[in-house]
Amino acid sequence: MRAIVNNYLLEDELLVRRFKRHPHTLHLHPTNICNARCVFCSYRHSTEEKIVAETREFCRAIDDWMSKVTGDTRLEVGTNNGDALVDPDLITKLRYAKDKGVTTIFFPTNGILLKRGNLCEELVQVVDNIAISIPGFDREDYKLVYGVDKADEVLEGVIKLAEAKRAANSPIKIELYPRIDRPWEEVLQDEGMKRLEPYIADGTLIIPPEQIRNEEMFTWGGVITDDDMPGTMKLRHREFDPKRRPCRNPLKDVSILPDGQVRVCSCQYMNTNYDELVIGDTREASLDDILFAPRHRQVLKDMASGNWAPVCANCSIFEPVRLSLRESFAWTLELIRLRLARRFGLRWIGE
Repeated sequence: MRAIVNNYLLEDELLVRRFKRHPHTLHLHPTNICNARCVFCSYRHSTEEKIVAETREFCRAIDDWMSKVTGDTRLEVGTNNGDALVDPDLITKLRYAKDKGVTTIFFPTNGILLKRGNLCEELVQVVDNIAISIPGFDREDYKLVYGVDKADEVLEGVIKLAEAKRAANSPIKIELYPRIDRPWEEVLQDEGMKRLEPYIADGTLIIPPEQIRNEEMFTWGGVITDDDMPGTMKLRHREFDPKRRPCRNPLKDVSILPDGQVRVCSCQYMNTNYDELVIGDTREASLDDILFAPRHRQVLKDMASGNWAPVCANCSIFEPVRLSLRESFAWTLELIRLRLARRFGLRWIGE
């Protein structure tokens, strides 16, 4: 199976034919600035210049994306790089995306800035899903895990957001993602968690069960180590095999960084996002021209031949390309067909 998958990834024509389509999910980073210093995140080690995306460039990326895509669309805002709420022009950018027809807007946040002005009232009007990561609301534990003394601000912000949702009768999905270094039963005894109980009970706030069980943190390409983990926190380690199947994320993941550069992974970086996984710049070419161009295919070829980028080699969330027996058989026939077509100079219907 591995050989079949790798052979396909080495076939440029087949790759373009099979995968070249405008993404229905776009990861767009409005900033790479964060106001927390979480022990489980690579941000503390980041060497990137701190910037906020220009509103004009952000909106241009939305225009470019939406001009080609059809059907439902999902915009994920700042999924691995900074906290979106730091961007003072965030609401303008999100409103623009909604006005352009984006179906779903999702973003994670530490929630530190939720109390700012009318932000909560505006968020419940334009955002479909927001995930707020918390270690609980014990003040000293919050400082230990998130590196800043902001437990009280986050609690008040979450309550303000919940009240705004109720007042507007908004369908926004507000999720709390526990990132905890102590037993969940202990976290529930925090006074702050008790204040949230009414909102959780009526569904205004949601704590996904899988998030409670998710006690393993990412290694961020090996930058975060076991020594960084306090209390009950653990890292997810995976043994690296250079001959493993290519990862599915670079085939499907499209991430636009705050300065407009395009990276084929929005999940993990080491000290910077500006590494071997950057494949183009939206200031110089359209998103459609960048996707699956030679630079992108070279990234895939390198993986297929065992020449992994350092961030990929040590990634703890590697997801291999998986093909069913039926897909493998169909792709094998397609590969044979393409090779015969090239050998005899044929052009098949549908090409």
